[in-house]
Amino acid sequence: IHIPIIAGIMPITSISGLKRMAELAGGARFPAKLLRALQRCQSDPEMVRRVGIHYALDQCHDLLNNDVAGIHFYTLNRSDATRVIFDSLGIPRHRGAEASSV
Repeated sequence: IHIPIIAGIMPITSISGLKRMAELAGGARFPAKLLRALQRCQSDPEMVRRVGIHYALDQCHDLLNNDVAGIHFYTLNRSDATRVIFDSLGIPRHRGAEASSV
């Protein structure tokens, strides 16, 4: 393959969202470590969100440390988790990437 493959990251922000992802992906399986962490906090929606963001952030660090060509974030119209991840990565924003205030 001679074209870059862009990794896709969809932060887990809720247990119901995780279940929907699994169904839409034809019964996708998730790493046991992630599932254990989510089970420990499943009754606390904010902790589920934090665990999901932390896991996605770890994935992003691993991808960037291995020189991926880029990362695509699936936000599903909920960009707050992606903003937290992006800001935590310490990647400088380009001037043109800022939202217009017009």
